[in-house]
Amino acid sequence: MAYLGTGRKHDLINLATELGLQVTEGLKVVELKQLITSAESYDEEFTKNLFKSIIDERMAVAAEKEAERFAVAAEKEVNVNSNLKNQESKQEFLEI
Repeated sequence: MAYLGTGRKHDLINLATELGLQVTEGLKVVELKQLITSAESYDEEFTKNLFKSIIDERMAVAAEKEAERFAVAAEKEVNVNSNLKNQESKQEFLEI
């Protein structure tokens, strides 16, 4: 059961939902853990694997968002540098 402490509260909520359990608003982490482990259909190995896949999916989405954020920032930097070069070229042309 220690594996239930490796994720975030939202991961536990997703796990409980995936297991078909009724999650009420305001449950604490300890209560979520108790809800999951006391379920009639609780299977530790299955739950452990499902929980790991929920965490892996969250981390993959976060990594994808981070990569997208870096790509947008890099594109903005390229555009700024391009605009600066264009302005410098125009300035040089006007000075001639």
